[in-house]
This record gives sequence, C-alpha cells and structure tokens, in this order.
Amino acid sequence: MTDHLGQDTMTDPHASVRVARASFAYLFEPGNKNLRFLVTSNGPESIYAELQGSEEVSVWTLRRELRGTPPAQLWDQAKDAVAAAARAGQRIVIPEDPDWPPRLTDLAATDPDPDIDIGAAALCLWVRGNAPVAATLDRSITITGAHNPTAYGTHIATQLAAGATDRGWTVVASGGLGIATAAHRGALVRGGATVAVLPCGLDRAFPAGNADLLTSVTDRGLLISFWPPGTPPTQERAATLRPVLAALSAGTVLVETPPRASSLQVLRHAINIGRPAMVVPGPITSVLSAGCHQVLRQHAEARLVTGIDDVLTDLAAPNAGPPNHDGVTPSSSRARIPPSADSRTGCPIRSGKEPAPWPNTKHPSPAARRGSDAPPGTSSTRPRTSSPS
Repeated sequence: MTDHLGQDTMTDPHASVRVARASFAYLFEPGNKNLRFLVTSNGPESIYAELQGSEEVSVWTLRRELRGTPPAQLWDQAKDAVAAAARAGQRIVIPEDPDWPPRLTDLAATDPDPDIDIGAAALCLWVRGNAPVAATLDRSITITGAHNPTAYGTHIATQLAAGATDRGWTVVASGGLGIATAAHRGALVRGGATVAVLPCGLDRAFPAGNADLLTSVTDRGLLISFWPPGTPPTQERAATLRPVLAALSAGTVLVETPPRASSLQVLRHAINIGRPAMVVPGPITSVLSAGCHQVLRQHAEARLVTGIDDVLTDLAAPNAGPPNHDGVTPSSSRARIPPSADSRTGCPIRSGKEPAPWPNTKHPSPAARRGSDAPPGTSSTRPRTSSPS
C-alpha cells in the first residue's frame, strides 16, 4: 500500500511526516520562521492536521505562484504536486530519514537574515537520481565561480573537478553556466558522481542550455532542490541556495569571479560556518580574478590553492579539528585558521596584514644610486685598481 507520495506506508516509518513536510514545502518558501516554530514545537503531523482547511494558511508567506489561491484548494494542489513528483521519479527526503545530509544542520547556527531562517530552510529535499544522498555528499567539494569565465577559469574548474573525482570525491555545484558547468563536466568526464543544487522544481531544466548536462548529472549523481515540481527559478531562490551550497559539502573552492559576484557569497557562507574556504588565484590584470584576490586579502580564513592536492590538504588540515572515519574534518569541528597558523604568512595577502607603504622618495640620480650602499662619510666612487705590471 502506498500513499500519494509513492511511499510504501507499510515499510516507511515516516510516511505521515513525509506527507506533511512535502505539503508544507509545496505551500511555503523555505525559511518560514512561523512554520518552523510550529513544526518544532508540535511536530509536522500535528500542524498539518491543524492547518488543513484553515484560513490562517493564506496569511503566511505562500510561494508567490500560489498567492491568491483559495485556502480550500491549496492542500489539494499540494497533494497533486507531490504525487506528480513521485510519478516523475523524484524522491522526497526529510530530516527524519537516515539519508538526510547531516551537514545541513550547520546552517542552524547562522541567521544572516532576520526575516528568513536559513537554518530551517529545508522542510524536505526533492531529489532526482538513484544515488544515496547522505553517502554521496559525505566526501564532497563545492566548486563555484563566474558565470562567464575565461578559458583559464574553465580549465582550472574542470581540472579540479576531475582531480577530485579521481580521488573519490563528489563535486557539488549549482548546475548553472560557467564555472559550475565546467565543474560538473570535469566530474562526469572522469566517470564520477556530481550533485547539482537547483533554484527551481526538478521538472525544469535551468538553465535551459544545460538540459543535457543535467540529465547526465541525474544518471551519475543527484539533482537536489528545495522546491516542488513546477516552481520557476528566481533570484531570491538562487540566493537561498548560496549558504546551502556551502553547507552540503566538506569545503568550498572559488574559481575566478569578479567583485560583488554571487559566488563570493557562497565562499563567505563557508567561512561563516567554519568550513574550509579555498580560493584559486588568477592574473592580477583580470577583473574576473579580482573577486578571488579580494577574498584572500579580506579573509584570513581563506586559503590559497593551486590544485587538487592543495584542496585535499586543506580539507584534512591537522589544525582543523578531529577527522571522521574518512579522514576528513567534520563540518562542525573545523577551527578557523588564524593567520599565525598559516605556513604562507610571509606573503602580506596571506597574513592578513597590509604591506609596508612604498617609500615616498624622489628618483635618485644615477650617481646617488651608485653610492647608495656606501657608508656615510665615504666616497661613492668605486676605487680603481691598478692593472698588474
């Protein structure tokens, strides 16, 4: 016997909880503090039973696509949507499942927006792909960067992803254009698993130009979303995923990004939750690397990396806390790296200190330059030596 989610109610111990959480995820945007309070205090099943048919549901933050819908129709639409997801081969993973990615709980310690509780953003995950969620993400690296990278950035992202795959790591990215595309392709070309986290329903290929790529990601790894089928992508939903991209994996690598780009926020969220934050430098003449260099100057926690060996070294840094069974630092125990603990503090950028100001002197004359090393009171003219007779 199955419910409308396609779950076997005889073997699924969380069938009723799954129904409640999936229905809430259909109705509300992630991070609804009112809903989190009620679910935490009373349990999802109790709140689900209480709210069905209630007029109160319409005054909460419904998804924009549902605003104006009569409350009596909302719950029927929710049931239809989750049934459609099951028919389309999507799974609904909830926090009560053993397959729930445990690193997401790190977001509960951060609250960057007083109106949106990112720590409670995921009532459930909508998943496509047969790979287990928790195990696939256990050894994973997030790669993020520019949407319009140079050939250099594309090459570096591809090589990092391929190297990570060769060493048994999963590559996590946004499924978007640019560096994310290169990261997914780098993993796929090596036959490895990769995970795309999308700001829309999984029945939509976003961006449309990556439809074939996302199909390949589904075959080899996972597509993950916070939103039910039919949900279109928006800038607000993409912003919601930035801390999630940082939290799902063991560490984040930033490859080529301009100042004020959204990918910078992914790395800063990794820093905020104490996760390894790594940056690939680029040419100082390239605006597409200026964001990377900015992070290295402003955040002592950011680590400069030049390849996958550097990345894996930083993920397993001895001063990052006790490792788990895979030898990788748990997300909750990594200590922030003070500048004094960095082996590369000889560089002003790495130490977090401003370099000494350049002397404000006039250009010396050639004669003065020749005698600049002479002690005071001595001649600046080099003595001649007589030729041997």
